Amino acid sequence: RQCGGPGGYFSAYQKYSFVHQTAQGCYDPRRFIWYQSVGVEVVAYNEAGLSIGYNIETHLHAASINSGEPLFPYHQALDDLHLGLQYDLDSSRIVAYTLPLWPGKTRFEGWTPSVVTYAVSTLEGSVAFSKSTVPFYFDSADVSEFQLSTGISAIDALHDIYYIAMPTIPQV
Repeated sequence: RQCGGPGGYFSAYQKYSFVHQTAQGCYDPRRFIWYQSVGVEVVAYNEAGLSIGYNIETHLHAASINSGEPLFPYHQALDDLHLGLQYDLDSSRIVAYTLPLWPGKTRFEGWTPSVVTYAVSTLEGSVAFSKSTVPFYFDSADVSEFQLSTGISAIDALHDIYYIAMPTIPQV
């Protein structure tokens, strides 16, 4: 795919491997962009060309809603899987809930989810993302068992509140 400036520059890119079932995308109506959190499986090979393992990288994928084409300047590498994406039109930011990557994580390894925001700026002809993170804690231990099934989120831009549904199943 030829892209970017004079001189015949080319970009190499890879198709994403998956979108989490509850990742939910978000829409930037000013720029006509659909954002999604996607995973890319990266396979490691030995010198003989045999697969010796894999890793999963997560990315913020951006696509034009008019053409469906990827918008590479808006793609971002992510540290964690992002769920419940919402676009805050008033502040031009993406808000999401994070979960850790699972390959290499032990079953009993603790982790703290967070709410992350990415302020999106396209001033002066370039694309810039400014990230901020806030730790997210539960008021019930039951909730942490079901975080991967989170699929409902909302944003109240007027009061700067991000809502996310967390199911709880009482212990019997």
